[in-house]
Amino acid sequence: MIPVLDLAALSADEAAGRIDAALQTAGFFAITGHGVPAEVVARAFDAGRRFFALPEEAKARWHIDRWPLQRGFDPIGWQALDPTQPPDLKESFYLGEEHVGPNQWPEEALVPGFHAACAAYSAAMLALARRLMGL
Repeated sequence: MIPVLDLAALSADEAAGRIDAALQTAGFFAITGHGVPAEVVARAFDAGRRFFALPEEAKARWHIDRWPLQRGFDPIGWQALDPTQPPDLKESFYLGEEHVGPNQWPEEALVPGFHAACAAYSAAMLALARRLMGL
């Protein structure tokens, strides 16, 4: 069973201890009470649904191989964690920190709010990752 940690209910010391214990036993943990607003998550998931609903030829305009930083659209079957196994049955849109280098973004008219929703979600996840790493 994967341990579930409620960050809102734990002090920093308690959270750090439980993370340590979870990683030493289960190797994983899940979190609740992370403080990321539900609206930020919902807008990002809605933007993703609208982008991935586009026709394949439209999404291909932002193919990951068309960008020097390998950011953008990664179609179904494009990558495999293990090259001896069948490719992954997922599609993705990879982003990175813009101060390191620019991301590709679909035009606002094609997927309204995609950039704003993904940037807000990315910022919230980065803040959460820094918080977790601090623990």
